[in-house]
Amino acid sequence: DIYGIPETQLKFIIEAWSQIIECRRVLQWTYAYGYYLEDKVKSGFFEYLQGEAESGLERLHQCAEKDLLAFLPFSKHDTTEDHPSPAEFG
Repeated sequence: DIYGIPETQLKFIIEAWSQIIECRRVLQWTYAYGYYLEDKVKSGFFEYLQGEAESGLERLHQCAEKDLLAFLPFSKHDTTEDHPSPAEFG
């Protein structure tokens, strides 16, 4: 148990952060692909899909961060101790 919470209940947070990391790795290579895409119609559609992927990823990131903060034993406004930020877990 971590702070009275079974580890099995925290598994979804680990899975969410793993997905965020993998999505960011995939998304980083879409910029190179898009750069070399010559067809303007395909390029426009690709950029639209890329933007949708970025938007969805940001929503997932925000949800995972909020869920993680709910399980941490300190307030996000607590600056008296040196705590890792949620970004440092990813």
